[in-house]
Amino acid sequence: MKGLNVKRIAALGIGAALVGSALAPAVMAGVFNNVNSLQKSNIVNTTGTPVVDIVVGSMGQAADVVWAGNIAAKVAQLATVDATTGAPTVDYTVGGTTSVAGAGELEEVTLGNTATMTVTSSKMPSLVNNTSFKYKWDNSTTQKTMSLTETISGVMATGAQMETGSSRYAIGEMTGTVAKNALSYKLEFGAALDLTGVVTTGLDANSGYDLQIPILGKTYVLDEVKSNGTWLVFYANTNPTDLVVGESVEVAGKGTYAGKTLSVELVDLVQIGSGNQFYRAKWALKDGSSGIKFVEKDTQSGAYNLKEEFGDLFSDNIFVTAAGLNLAANKYTATIRTGDDRLEIRDGRGFPYTDNSTEDNKAQWMATLDKDGTKLTGITISNQWAYNKTIGSQTDTSKYVLKVGENISLPNDYAKFELIGFQSKPSKELTLGNSELKYSDLKGKEITVPFYKQFDFQTERATLITVAGQDYTLWFNDNNVYYTKGDQTGADTFGDLTSASIIESFDYNSTGKQINLDLGVRPYSGSASDDVNYVVAANKVTGMGYLLLAAQTFPVYNRGGSLGAQIEFTGTLGGDVNAGGYFADLSSDYYRPNMTEFTNDVMNWNVTGPQLVASDKNAFAALFEFKDATTESVVTLAIKADEDGDVWNYNSLVDLSDQYTNYGPSLDASYADWRTKAIRGGSDYLQAAATTYGTEVSSDNSVFTLVVPEERRKVEVYLGSTDASEVVSGGSAQTGVAVGETKGNVTITGINGAAGKTVVSVGNIVKLDTDASRGKAIIVGGHMVNRVAATISVEGQTLKDRLVSDGDWVAAVLDNGSIVVAGWTANDTATAARELINKLESFL
Repeated sequence: MKGLNVKRIAALGIGAALVGSALAPAVMAGVFNNVNSLQKSNIVNTTGTPVVDIVVGSMGQAADVVWAGNIAAKVAQLATVDATTGAPTVDYTVGGTTSVAGAGELEEVTLGNTATMTVTSSKMPSLVNNTSFKYKWDNSTTQKTMSLTETISGVMATGAQMETGSSRYAIGEMTGTVAKNALSYKLEFGAALDLTGVVTTGLDANSGYDLQIPILGKTYVLDEVKSNGTWLVFYANTNPTDLVVGESVEVAGKGTYAGKTLSVELVDLVQIGSGNQFYRAKWALKDGSSGIKFVEKDTQSGAYNLKEEFGDLFSDNIFVTAAGLNLAANKYTATIRTGDDRLEIRDGRGFPYTDNSTEDNKAQWMATLDKDGTKLTGITISNQWAYNKTIGSQTDTSKYVLKVGENISLPNDYAKFELIGFQSKPSKELTLGNSELKYSDLKGKEITVPFYKQFDFQTERATLITVAGQDYTLWFNDNNVYYTKGDQTGADTFGDLTSASIIESFDYNSTGKQINLDLGVRPYSGSASDDVNYVVAANKVTGMGYLLLAAQTFPVYNRGGSLGAQIEFTGTLGGDVNAGGYFADLSSDYYRPNMTEFTNDVMNWNVTGPQLVASDKNAFAALFEFKDATTESVVTLAIKADEDGDVWNYNSLVDLSDQYTNYGPSLDASYADWRTKAIRGGSDYLQAAATTYGTEVSSDNSVFTLVVPEERRKVEVYLGSTDASEVVSGGSAQTGVAVGETKGNVTITGINGAAGKTVVSVGNIVKLDTDASRGKAIIVGGHMVNRVAATISVEGQTLKDRLVSDGDWVAAVLDNGSIVVAGWTANDTATAARELINKLESFL
């Protein structure tokens, strides 16, 4: 380390040792350790190649060899080099559209519209579209061919929830509504299957029937048709097990028999009847050779589960599907299937069918056996739950609507129906509140526009005010107001002001007049002025003045000189008092701030017009209207900038004066495009809004935040497999951008993270003292077991002098770059080796 005086140990030859012996002090046994002075460059060079060998004594103990190997392993870990050469760079895309891609369909709809989607195998390859599907039916001796097709369909209505009493959703939050049966999986048969007379079991073992079909990603074989074709039983497409009398299967015991392996044995097959004969199987549940319980049953009423028949004494399902003469095997058998891969589908009941009407009626999914008369044409599985609630509690079949990012998963997670939300497109953010409008202009400059500025003044004297960081000097006299940019408070008369503008015939007792301030903003792309317009009002008696923002429009985006997305201050102090005072014309269809509250707080209303009241200096009412680029979507934003800084609440938005129309807000749950919705104050203030163009508005009851897209953003809804991911399309691709460079209006200020490493081959760096070269080395073991160690000294003392008893060891860096770790005993050498290894680890 720079500035540190490191004392190193000389490596002595024979002659130097003789000279040193004449000067040698007394024996200095004990511990010596200076490996903290070690540098990484003592071990590996800049290319990652080791510059040392590890030398172990040929007469050393096995422990020395082990520690030599441990040290070599650490050296090998240091043998790396940065994978990249030159300065690191990044690749990125500016602009473009972020969307969701996957094995499915992505629908883009305007907020408030409905996404109606159907996904086939062309978009989701796991869906089957087989035009040559093979099957057997009607005791056929040959296979038949038909088409087999899977599809997934979904309908989702997008919008903003408008209930004020919701504890789950913000007022105005984007949601997706999915009605009952609006999401479905459908399997269609190209040839209808006549179910007449097919009321039987054991179809899987019947050579005249073979129907193996996909259901939600898994292949099932039809085994039973029950209740006149309204009830089907399938098994996963695995071979059944045929048992002959005396054979058994093992099962895991439960309850009293937990932890034991039991067996279920086929004891006998009993023929029943003389004409249409069938067989009844006898079963025994055994613990070893001891019988626990016996069951006798046939399959005439369908398959049965031995787990249930034996009273749930074991955990495994064993379905008995047939019993009798097995023609294929030419023997009498009972056919069983084990495991959970049994699927029952009953028309119009819950899916999978549970044989419990209460559970089936509130199941998430419902199955429909699609028929043409008595012929089966397909199977449909659709949602029995409706996702339509925004307030109150969920019920068994009525669930909450989807928030952005939430989805409904089909059974087996086979696919999902998800409300993705707005597309990701380049956007700007602006805030409205805390007595100012703040946003970035078209060149990226941050703009701040205060709503008002209160100041004290004296006539015939310069007054300095600062607006948005810009100084202005005002001069009031009896008839006129002069103003100029900059601090010119040293002026003795208004004639001394340079580049001053004038407001002539200024009346202190009536309507204020406009003053134009250059704050670096162009309010409208067609305007010749860069000024922001304020109205100046003053009371000569009290010496109190105000700058109040005048009605004007601020562009958020404009292209080619035309006004695009914009925010407009609609309240104005420029009109006739009797036609609306210091507000926008009341004949226009806007919500009004509380005229009475404002005039009482700020002005003394009288027949001659408004006059400022000295007692209230910090109250201001403002009404803003945001319009998207198409001006088709409007959000009205009411601000009350006072000591509380709140947005206007419901009562404040109601015009309480008798002479004006009541323009208070209302909530219309069916009106979701937000063209005339005001965001309210109080406990039920509108917390979020979204326009049909894709602008998002939120409020914390103090400040509005608007995220305005450069171009229209639609709402994305996804239907398909669960492995969807986000992709970016379009935009300007930038590659190889280094720190400090700017491309595509993006400047790279830094690149975080560690660089990659390439491992360098180190070869065989562990050597015996008999094979050691004269280069730098890490010497393991003392003078009695390592010949190389016998030639060095530490602080003028040889190892023979230093290592004389238990506990003596050295871990030393020599001035030629070599290192020695040695001790009186093998344990002492191990201690020295650990010290070196700890230091090497610090370089990783």
